[in-house]
Amino acid sequence: MMRFSAVVGAALLVAAGIAGASRSLYQVPLAFRTDAGETVALDHWKGEKVVLTMVFTSCQATCPVTMAKLHAIQERFDHAGVAAHFVIVSFDPLRDTPEKMTAYRAAGGHRNANWTFLVGSEDDTRELAMLLGIKYARNPTSGDIMHDNKIVLLNAEGEVVKELLGLDAPIDDFQ
Repeated sequence: MMRFSAVVGAALLVAAGIAGASRSLYQVPLAFRTDAGETVALDHWKGEKVVLTMVFTSCQATCPVTMAKLHAIQERFDHAGVAAHFVIVSFDPLRDTPEKMTAYRAAGGHRNANWTFLVGSEDDTRELAMLLGIKYARNPTSGDIMHDNKIVLLNAEGEVVKELLGLDAPIDDFQ
């Protein structure tokens, strides 16, 4: 109950943007496993600019488009000399393991050293999606996940400073 209260309180602060209160995702106690098998919290990247999105490895529709957009953002950042870490969180902790995320990374050519793929518990995944305003649901028949497509930019303090909503959102001002 205490964790639920802390998460709800943090979510309200992040969502409401109350003056003087931190809107940082880093204050929320969420744990994830990386594709390298490490356990990390989001504050692992405190002090860095972070590009964050959610996908799942068996997605054949929109997730490949989102991943291509991440590569385009990476290229723009490289050209402009903007340093950022890219964090890709799975919507599907039931099927996506750190090993599966490693295979997804390799198969998709997502070899950038500044990219990390994460898998959390169902609860932590849902809480992160809620904090980011990303809606998703599992199809009870197929197990596939229907989801929003959003990429966010976090500042060094873990606050959302930019959002790309939808697959056709332009990346021109995203940095």
